[in-house]
Amino acid sequence: MNALKLAIFGFLTSALVGLVYVWTAEPIAKAQQDARDATIRAMLSEVDEIGLGIETSLTDARLLEQLGWSTPIVIRALTRNDAVVGYLVPIRAPSGYSGPIDLILAVTTEPRILAVRVTTHRETPGLGDAIDHRKSDWIQQFAGYALDTHAAEDWIVRPDGGVIDAFTGATITPRAVVNGLRRAMSALTNDPSWPSKLEVR
Repeated sequence: MNALKLAIFGFLTSALVGLVYVWTAEPIAKAQQDARDATIRAMLSEVDEIGLGIETSLTDARLLEQLGWSTPIVIRALTRNDAVVGYLVPIRAPSGYSGPIDLILAVTTEPRILAVRVTTHRETPGLGDAIDHRKSDWIQQFAGYALDTHAAEDWIVRPDGGVIDAFTGATITPRAVVNGLRRAMSALTNDPSWPSKLEVR
C-alpha cells in the first residue's frame, strides 16, 4: 500500500511539474526575447543611422561551431540607406565561470565590431557580471575591434599577457568573453564564403 501511495504521489508530482513547465515556458521565452530585443535596440542606438534588415539563417556546421553553436542561428542584416553594411551575429562563449555566455555581435561586412552586448549569462553577481553593460562599460571597449587593425595582445586579458583588463577575482569570465569574440571574429574574417553562407528565411 505504501508503495502504491508513493507511486501515485510521484506521478502526481511529475504531472504537476510538467503542467507548470507548459504554463510558464512560453511567457519565459517571450520575456527572454523581449529582453534580447531591448538590448539590441539600445546597442544599435549607439551606431549612427543603422537599421535592421532581413533575417537570414546560418546552417553551416563548421562556421556555427566556431561561433559557439551546434544548431542553426538567425542572423539579421544591418542597413544604412537601404544598403547592407553589416550583420547581427549571435555568438556563444562556452567557458564562462558558471556556464556559457551568450552575446550579440554587431559587425560590419569587413568585418569590424560595431558593438557587442551580453544577452544571457549566469556569472557571479558583483564579480563576473561586470560583463553586463548594465553593470559596467567593460564590454563597450571592443567597438572598432578588427583582426587586421588590432594586435594579438589586444585580444588577450592582462593576466594572460594581453592588455584587456580582467576583473579582480573573476578572470575566467572576461577571458571567456574575449576568447569567444576573438574566435568569432577570426571565423568571420577568414571564411572566404562568409556571408554568402546565409540563407534567406
